Amino acid sequence: MTVSLTQVTDLHLSAPPRVIEHRQCTTHETLDKVLSALKEETFDAILCTGDITDTPSAQAYHDAYQRLASLQRPVYCLAGNHDDPDLAVRIAEDYGIHWCRSVELSDWQLIFLDTSQPDRVDGYLSGHELQQLDAQLDTSQKPHVLIALHHHPVPMQSQWMDQLMLQNPEELFKVIARHRQVK
Repeated sequence: MTVSLTQVTDLHLSAPPRVIEHRQCTTHETLDKVLSALKEETFDAILCTGDITDTPSAQAYHDAYQRLASLQRPVYCLAGNHDDPDLAVRIAEDYGIHWCRSVELSDWQLIFLDTSQPDRVDGYLSGHELQQLDAQLDTSQKPHVLIALHHHPVPMQSQWMDQLMLQNPEELFKVIARHRQVK
């Protein structure tokens, strides 16, 4: 069975909203435009892959979750380097937003990895995180697995963005190579 997902990432909401100087608008406004366009689309769930806030605050998470919940679809979140997961999870419960390690949708298992590091902007998968991934893949009963993470594991040919990428992608790919169901 087909599962249709929409991914949003790097919302970078702040409270109060700040103007993005080179765009002359706020991240709230750009998110509203994206979500308005998504209201016309058909999809099963939203993956929000980190940096929900720019500087974590309760108000910024409330603003983000209220907007995401307006689409009336399940929303699954994972942390980015700008997020405060403890605060984010507490507030998410008020909106029915999900922060989880894994979810099953039809023939798919979605696994969410934490690549954030304290006081750093680049990503890293700890040994514990990689072991958990390997164990989840070993026990998965689903024929298809999607792995989501905030930091990109392959270079994007952007000097600026590639400084922020996952610092140990080869370790991730070693785990993935042992499991055929990863798509």
